[in-house]
Amino acid sequence: MTTSEQAPGPSTGPRPDRRQRSDHRLTPDDVRSARFSHGSLLHPGYTEAEVDGFVDLVAEEVSRLGGENDQLRAQLAHLEAQLAEASVRPSPSDQAVGILATAQQTADAYVAEAEEFSRQMTAEARAQYDEHLGQAREKAGAIIQAAQEAATRAVGEAPRPSAGQPETEQLQEQIAYLRAFGQATRTQLRAYLEALLSDVEKEWGAAHPEGLPPVPRPGTAPRGGGIRWRPSRR
Repeated sequence: MTTSEQAPGPSTGPRPDRRQRSDHRLTPDDVRSARFSHGSLLHPGYTEAEVDGFVDLVAEEVSRLGGENDQLRAQLAHLEAQLAEASVRPSPSDQAVGILATAQQTADAYVAEAEEFSRQMTAEARAQYDEHLGQAREKAGAIIQAAQEAATRAVGEAPRPSAGQPETEQLQEQIAYLRAFGQATRTQLRAYLEALLSDVEKEWGAAHPEGLPPVPRPGTAPRGGGIRWRPSRR
């Protein structure tokens, strides 16, 4: 429906049909080009029915535009809210990057802690190793020094062979000296063990005198089927 159909000219156009008001949309050109029929001599001016019909069309269009404007404003507000939420909330890619960065930092911290603990344990183990090694070296040095001193004393105390003695006699004399030295060592060891055994028997007899067997005489077997202790001979 055109403007001429809504508002015909003063002499030729038909009156606006209100049944067709909702079938079209008014435009600014329709409003500007609207024409109304003139009344009679008794009713000067434009025809009242045509003016009322056009006003109804304009009111309906204004109401429709207001409703559409409200809908557009609501949609705009909703889109603006979504945009603000999207700008504040991190994207999935940003979240993934943050999770990976946190995991990497945690892993680096654990690795650094493990390395520090390993260095501490290595340093402590090295210190203990050096301490034990030093003690072992000191003990070994003392033992070697004692053995060297004993060997020096043994060589110094050995009889000096004369220049005219044959080599066999010299060896025999050295063997005899070593045997005598070994016998003296065994004698000292036997005396030490006997003294130790005597101390043990004294301590046991002081604590349990009823359980102490009679001390046998040297060279005789003890009574009661006991076994007399005798150092082994080598």
